[in-house]
Amino acid sequence: MAAHSHAENIAASAREQGKQEGREEGKKEVANELARASALATEAEQHLAAVKSSKPLSGEQARALYSEGVRVLAESVSTRVEDAAVRSVIDSV
Repeated sequence: MAAHSHAENIAASAREQGKQEGREEGKKEVANELARASALATEAEQHLAAVKSSKPLSGEQARALYSEGVRVLAESVSTRVEDAAVRSVIDSV
């Protein structure tokens, strides 16, 4: 009986340790994603400021800028998509 109780205590301790490690890993992943998103937002703000301070874009420049923005967004999203069909659509952009 004591061995069974001891085994349950060990199992409970292992589960709690696993949960804690999972939480820590999740926090690190979220922090990394937030840092990446923040860096991307900062880059976009700087680019927008540069565009606003320059002469108006030609139609071709505007299309190229839009296309690049779509490509960057699709690339960012595709790294987090697990569905192969959705990923192939994103990768085709």
